[in-house]
Amino acid sequence: MKAPSAVLLPLLAISAFVIAARAQVGAWSTYTDMSDVRSLVIQDGTLWAATGGGVFRYDTRSERFTTYTNIDGLASIDVRAVAIDREGTVFVGLSNGTVNIHYAGKGWSTVPDIARVVDKPQKGINVLRVHQGFLYVGTDFGLCVYDPATRSFRDTYLKFGDLPAQACVRDVFFTGDSIWVATDEGLAISVTSAPNLQDPQSWRSFTVADGLPHKAVLHITRFNGVMVACTASGAVFREDGRWSAAFPFLGEVAIRASAVVEDVLFFATDKRLYRAVSLQDAEPVGPSLDEPSYRGAVIRALAASSDAFFAGTNRGVVDTHTDPWRFRRPEGPVSNIFRSLTIDANGRLWCATGTTADSRGANCFDGARWRNYSVETSELPTDEVACSAAGPDGDVFLGTWGMGVVRILPNDSIELYNPQTVPGFPGIVNDSLFAVVSGLSVDPQGNLWTLHYRGTNGIVLGRRSRDGKWRFYRNPFWDDTYLFGTAIDQMGNKWTWLDYSYTGVMTFNENGTPDDLSDDAWKKIDPSTFLAGSVKAVATDRFGDVWIGTNLGPRTVFNPAAPDKVSRTCYNTRCNVEGQNITCIAVDPVNNKWLGTTSGVFVLSSDGSSILAQYTRANSPLIDDVVTSIVIHPQTGVAYIGTSRGLSSVVTPFVQPSQTAELRISPNPFRPGIDDRIMVEGLPEGAVLKILTISGDLVAEIETPGGGVGFWDGRTRNGDPVASGVYIVVAYQMEGTGVRLGKVAIVRP
Repeated sequence: MKAPSAVLLPLLAISAFVIAARAQVGAWSTYTDMSDVRSLVIQDGTLWAATGGGVFRYDTRSERFTTYTNIDGLASIDVRAVAIDREGTVFVGLSNGTVNIHYAGKGWSTVPDIARVVDKPQKGINVLRVHQGFLYVGTDFGLCVYDPATRSFRDTYLKFGDLPAQACVRDVFFTGDSIWVATDEGLAISVTSAPNLQDPQSWRSFTVADGLPHKAVLHITRFNGVMVACTASGAVFREDGRWSAAFPFLGEVAIRASAVVEDVLFFATDKRLYRAVSLQDAEPVGPSLDEPSYRGAVIRALAASSDAFFAGTNRGVVDTHTDPWRFRRPEGPVSNIFRSLTIDANGRLWCATGTTADSRGANCFDGARWRNYSVETSELPTDEVACSAAGPDGDVFLGTWGMGVVRILPNDSIELYNPQTVPGFPGIVNDSLFAVVSGLSVDPQGNLWTLHYRGTNGIVLGRRSRDGKWRFYRNPFWDDTYLFGTAIDQMGNKWTWLDYSYTGVMTFNENGTPDDLSDDAWKKIDPSTFLAGSVKAVATDRFGDVWIGTNLGPRTVFNPAAPDKVSRTCYNTRCNVEGQNITCIAVDPVNNKWLGTTSGVFVLSSDGSSILAQYTRANSPLIDDVVTSIVIHPQTGVAYIGTSRGLSSVVTPFVQPSQTAELRISPNPFRPGIDDRIMVEGLPEGAVLKILTISGDLVAEIETPGGGVGFWDGRTRNGDPVASGVYIVVAYQMEGTGVRLGKVAIVRP
């Protein structure tokens, strides 16, 4: 495998929130939704939250957020638990078993021991508790004890009394010299002074047979001098040697969290917060989250101090003193699922969040701020958005699961195209009003092409011309087709791929006569053509070649006029991606191919003969190895990489070649030993750089990546550092055209 060029794509240079083309090449950013709050802790007016998108810190006085992701030192962004000690050291537990520790003013450190355990298939961390200088770590397989002073684990408890071994631990509570452990299989108690807590006989266990309403104990606390166990079917308290029902009026409802504040017990179900001064009765606090305005919010955690009380929900944190409740979360996307990515004519990134019950519409990112388009925040008719495409007039099209196409105009007004608004617009075969659009493409003339999943009467494609006229096309092969994506090549062929009983490709060409169906050309390409691979993605490169991604690797059609003439793409050892499960394909401005796979990202050279770079979680800040979508911003060179855990981006030199005569050189002056290298922007396509002295002597000649950016390290052709002075930078195309000039000063310290 060819190693990535240090000039082109350094793998490990890290910098957050880099968007502009002048940003450091190789710099990474992570963008995640931090609204799914799983655990909370508050101390000295600062709230810490563990979320499905990382960790955030919220200053309750200034109301400012600080976020932490893998870019900032977390081992992963899927965080389940958080705790804090008296010195302000913060501990967080991740779903992969890693513990990250934040020392005030020193950043994050990583404790990977649990994550490296090989004999435990499930090793996520569910709860953290600090007690007498030790960190108690409740995992999917038991309880571990970590000593921060020695930075080592002391003990692991796998079996508690008569409970099944390796039960999932949900909570830990200390009272006096007793330790209580809540698990999915029941509750256990022991004394911290026991000689061997690894011995199951050191624990007394409680199950449904002993009076618990459910074996799954979610949370435990102490109130009015007795222990309270909150389970998946109500709460009980321990008094006079037996368990009795607490708050019987609630019935069999899960109690998710609790907090005791000044002799008052607060506890939460999925939808309500309650306040209790006894164990028999409680009164609601705040609204019921069943109200439509709260749109599916559920409570997952509570954090309280003498002057603040917050609830953590799947939609952010809530100051419970407010009325109505207002959900707060850090700036960012509102979903961690990025099914489709598009750059519009104004340079904004659009992200489709998918077609599940957790979908949140579409996100839009302008390089600084995020905006959500959903049922809640806009006139979007559904939150299930499958795909997106940029229109020619600054508009954006969204394909939805059930409501057809949504067009968002530059003024943010919305138009809907579906069976209710467009005659002939197809629904699915068993519901003519339920219109699923699973693919969108815009051709060079500005026509929108729509792909119809299971379209009625065999309709698979629609065409909306730039003037708003629609035409629909019925395929000659099937009446019920499961279509999942579309692309257009330079000869006007519309490529669609199927993923059901038939897993091949179908192409269509209207031959420039959209209203004359007699000359329409349809072709069915059998899966065996792709060496039995199941097609997942299709893209056309800048040479007109069609790249096809399958679960067995990439394939290429070098002549779109013969779409069934498919070649194996990687035919030498320098391009070893055969066998990779390709999930998406993007072509950057200099024709490199970005292959998203279930094993990270591969960047292939323009001709596909070699690997320029490979990005995985192991060698880069890529947020997840299962990649769902990729797009490269043509003006900034930023490659956005979508996953089901969030969005990663990396700054590349692969930008659209400049159409102006201006060279932009930075830093200028250049200080060797202080500055890394000189970046030259505004190059013509395929430019070569020559560095000359003021008197015209040649100093260096440099080939560029092919886009609008090139680099010089301040050295001669022989690798020697140049002297201080002013140098002429000449950029020209190989045929001698497109000559552009600039100057740079070299200042040696």
